[in-house]
Amino acid sequence: MAGDDKLIYELGDFDTAYGYREAKGGGLFAVDLAGHRRQLISRGYIPDEFRLMANIKTLNGLNGLLQVPAQQPGVNGNEIIVGQALTASDKRLTSVRPKWLNVQDGTTREMKLGANPPEALRWWFDSRGEARLAASVNGSRRIFHWRAPGQDGWRVLYEEDETFTPVGLDDTGQLYASKRVGPRRERALYRVDMQTLKLEGEPLLKAAGFDVNPQLIPGEPGQPALGVRYETELETTDWFDPTMQAFQREVDAHFPGHVNRISCRRCGQPDMVALVLSASDRDPGSYWVFDAATQAWQGIGQRIDTLDPAHMARVTMDRIKARDGEDLPVWLTLPVGWVRGAPPAPAVVLVHGGPWVRGGHWRWQPLAQFLAARGYLVISPDFRGSEGYGGLHLSAGYKQWGRAMQDDVADALRWAQAKGLASKDVCIAGGSYGGYATLMGLVRDPDLFRCGAAWVAVADLDLLLKGDWATSDDMSDLSRKTLLPRRVGDVVEDAAMLREVSPVMQAARIKAPLLLIYGKEDRRVPVEHGEHLRAAMIKAGNPPEWKVFKDDVHGFTSLENSIEFAQTLDAFLAKYLKPVSAP
Repeated sequence: MAGDDKLIYELGDFDTAYGYREAKGGGLFAVDLAGHRRQLISRGYIPDEFRLMANIKTLNGLNGLLQVPAQQPGVNGNEIIVGQALTASDKRLTSVRPKWLNVQDGTTREMKLGANPPEALRWWFDSRGEARLAASVNGSRRIFHWRAPGQDGWRVLYEEDETFTPVGLDDTGQLYASKRVGPRRERALYRVDMQTLKLEGEPLLKAAGFDVNPQLIPGEPGQPALGVRYETELETTDWFDPTMQAFQREVDAHFPGHVNRISCRRCGQPDMVALVLSASDRDPGSYWVFDAATQAWQGIGQRIDTLDPAHMARVTMDRIKARDGEDLPVWLTLPVGWVRGAPPAPAVVLVHGGPWVRGGHWRWQPLAQFLAARGYLVISPDFRGSEGYGGLHLSAGYKQWGRAMQDDVADALRWAQAKGLASKDVCIAGGSYGGYATLMGLVRDPDLFRCGAAWVAVADLDLLLKGDWATSDDMSDLSRKTLLPRRVGDVVEDAAMLREVSPVMQAARIKAPLLLIYGKEDRRVPVEHGEHLRAAMIKAGNPPEWKVFKDDVHGFTSLENSIEFAQTLDAFLAKYLKPVSAP
């Protein structure tokens, strides 16, 4: 909201190659109570000189929304904060320049950033829109800069990688940060002593086995933060305010078996109005409004109103030990109508992309639900190298593509089979890095998998790590110089190891049926990865099934392509697996 009379929203057309091509009418918009709409930012990029010649009022697609200041005295309710991304010739993002944008007439003005402002990639603002915290990058090191309320100049908060990571700040000027602690280096939440700019002694919040990566919940303008929202096995909200903590308990009792996310105005006050998103592993979620003055609940609507949660699959999480003793979280989506103790189910090992993200969540996830509805047990390991389970689990995946990371995927399946959950009828599947793991699963563990389905899959590590002048991708030179050599491998020092774990170099070892799907316009994993692998497999005498969506990117964005992808995957798996129930 901009004030109480304007709504700011983004619009995109998912029938186009979203993110790489101008969406029809897409971008950032403002609409007032009378229904008058103004486009503020266009999705595509038009050089400024042509915009001026054509009298185009909207900002180009290099700009994005940074913050909508809270309504309060002294703040112009018609202005929001946007940022323009500035890039170098090597595609590296160098800085983001914040500025004020008037949503009524589309004009902009420079933001006063004080003395010695940094060239920052990210900015944090208070509720009035004053810049307080900024993050810049020097090589592989992040540098955080701080400007206290009432101060004009900026000071360096710290320059070390592992000192702490700012989480956010409240309107009293209190800064919150996270730091990795303990033998498994799990992130915990701290307050920062604003005099010394060092962490206070004891953490506010920590969770054994999980990183606390919290989202700060702001209070009213000028007031302290109300709480934090974070995810362990479930999403959880801890309120600093006792009235809101009590209200959270009431909401959880009203919607049992769900995660209930509260957003509110005048939070904790007798006239509070709260919006609640109530969701679960089987329920994509529904929105409700609570009026504290009348104690009345009003249903607003469901996220997906054509689904019956009673017919959706259950999601569970287990922690097991990998073959070398490393802690291994494994998420299961159980076939609809199947319960533990029933005969083992045919399974799909669904490997997440990234790979440096958390893959498993206790929430409704479309692809896992689609597979479970077809009668498959879906096994989704958060292998080493995944975020969310401590720095030790993350760093244990460095230079382990196709090695220990792949062992974790196999160990998750063998555990499910030993427990009587999964049968011997198993296929492996995934996209992006998950597609890479699918290919290497067929290379390294051919006895485990009847088939593999890989989409937008990394298949040529030489192409990933070096790039090629004839192949357009979105990987910056900086990432190829710093990030990928450390996490995947150095093209010179690790050349022998990389040949062993590059699917295109091991194509002759892939014997099981394989489905490959790519997007022609993909710049994250260009289609050349698939073309190189396909040529190598044809040469080896085992051609894969092959499909390319000519107008899509990294993931299938249009409804037509999404449906065709699902139908293709469903038909392929049905050839080699025997579901426990009919679709």
